[in-house]
Amino acid sequence: MSHSWGYLNPDTPFAHIFPDGRVPLRSPFPIVPREAGAPLCYLVPGRELTEAQITALAEMLWEMWRPECDSIDQAAAYIRDDALPLRQDWFMGVGTNMRMML
Repeated sequence: MSHSWGYLNPDTPFAHIFPDGRVPLRSPFPIVPREAGAPLCYLVPGRELTEAQITALAEMLWEMWRPECDSIDQAAAYIRDDALPLRQDWFMGVGTNMRMML
C-alpha cells in the first residue's frame, strides 16, 4: 500500500473518480515523465486503484491518447501494469506517512 498520496483540486476533470479527493502516489516527489519541458507529474500506481477507478480513468484517457492507444482495454492495461503520470498542477498538495530513519 502507498505511503504517499495526493489531494486533488476539486475542479480536476477526474475528481469524481476519487470521491475523497485522495489519490495514492508512488512517491511524494513529482517527475518529468517524458521529454524535457513536459509538465511535472506524480506517478499513480495502478495496483493501488480499484477496477472501477482504472476503467473510468482509461475511458477518459483513451480519448486523449488516441491514436497511440488502440483501445480502452489497452489504456486500462497500461494503468494497471505501470504507474499513471498525472500532472502536478491537478493536485493541491501531497501527504505521506513515511518516517525518517537515521
